[in-house]
Amino acid sequence: MGMAASQARFLGLTRRKHDIQCELSKLSMQKMSLTRDMNKVSKEYQASISTKKLQMSCGSANYVDMSYSNLMTPNSVNQNNPYILTDMKGRVVVDEKYKEYAEMISADGTPGDWSECRSEVLARLTGLSEEDIDNADGYYMAFLDNQDALYQLDEQEPLNRSSFTHQDSNSLKNLLQKLGSAGSISDWASAYEDSNQKISTSDISSVMEAINSNLGKYFLEDSGKFKSACDVVKESLLGNPNVTEISVKDLIDKLIGAYKTEGGAFASSAYADAQGNTYPVWYDVDSAAYAEYKQKHDAWQAERDEAERIMKESLEAYNQIFTADKENLIKFYDSLFSTIAEKGWSCYGEVSDSDYLNQMLQNGMFNITTVDREFVSKGNCEYSYENTYNTDIALNCKNVVQVSDSDARDAALVKYEYEKSLINSKESRVDQRMKNLETENAAISQMIQSIQNVINNNIEQNMNIFNA
Repeated sequence: MGMAASQARFLGLTRRKHDIQCELSKLSMQKMSLTRDMNKVSKEYQASISTKKLQMSCGSANYVDMSYSNLMTPNSVNQNNPYILTDMKGRVVVDEKYKEYAEMISADGTPGDWSECRSEVLARLTGLSEEDIDNADGYYMAFLDNQDALYQLDEQEPLNRSSFTHQDSNSLKNLLQKLGSAGSISDWASAYEDSNQKISTSDISSVMEAINSNLGKYFLEDSGKFKSACDVVKESLLGNPNVTEISVKDLIDKLIGAYKTEGGAFASSAYADAQGNTYPVWYDVDSAAYAEYKQKHDAWQAERDEAERIMKESLEAYNQIFTADKENLIKFYDSLFSTIAEKGWSCYGEVSDSDYLNQMLQNGMFNITTVDREFVSKGNCEYSYENTYNTDIALNCKNVVQVSDSDARDAALVKYEYEKSLINSKESRVDQRMKNLETENAAISQMIQSIQNVINNNIEQNMNIFNA
């Protein structure tokens, strides 16, 4: 009976295994069909946007048609940063208006010197006086000088604290000795080593206040974090009605852990003990070494505060010359005309025609270049402007995009995303079904093997009976 049941079970499982393999084959064909559908949807989407025009955005969902004005004049579309048109030789493309100013840099379109005519050109384009433009540069360079002096002072800050810095297990005992007789403990260092020394939770508030009051100053700039750690420990103990007392060691260890969590300074792994424990860094502010350090540091801090005040005053003087709008205009034209001075220029009268501009861009006759212009320190109080160019402004740039000329690109994209989501959903269901079947198939294979072993054993036992 057992043999017959095993054989019946074996046949049933074999039939199910065959059915699974057939279904897996069908699902595999479905996946291939879904892949073909996805390729078809992609081709249809590409075909729907084959005719394109260029548009610009100002970083929002609002798009405007590509134009020379939107690229090369300050406005909200380009966010007051020029998108500079260049021709195939890398020269800046100018219209008839800009040609007048470009000729002041170089009459024949070759590179020239922007600094010679900068004040005059900026004054004519912005309506500001040449005197204010020249003064602004002087104020800004004064600000950079003062900023550089401040940076140099930062590098001179007295930071050598090694003579009064402690960061090991022995120094922890020394730190605890500075607690004196806070609370009911007369000797905290000894109590830390004695597990029988306990503190009632009813005294925790006063004890933690005493610890912070007595030890906080030894953590210098981390004293606020040390106080926060004391508060955390106090609240955790008071908030647990099941705890009526705590040993001194557990209390201090809990405080050290909280201080580390608060981001307080800890010794590096080089100071870890044999058990891997690290200890907080603290400073012996009672020592003569600290008094000497503090005197030097206070003198340095006073000098730095004065340098920072002077720097802020020079920056304020610079900011008072121009409004933010005028400063943006100067920045825009500085970037544009300094690029003309470095790359040269070429005039195209038709560039103001948007259709002409679109064709030239899409055919690769024109390119779009952005520029990052910075005032760079050369040392010894010398500064100069430097331009960094980026010509990798593809048509999928966040501010420059290709769209269907019939304005159907958005609709095509919505359709594409919808159909793609349907295909992906079907594919996910197929993948999940295949995964489940493969899991079942593996389990059935194991069961078939087990039943085969049983059948083989029964046959062998029966044969042994006849051979006996």
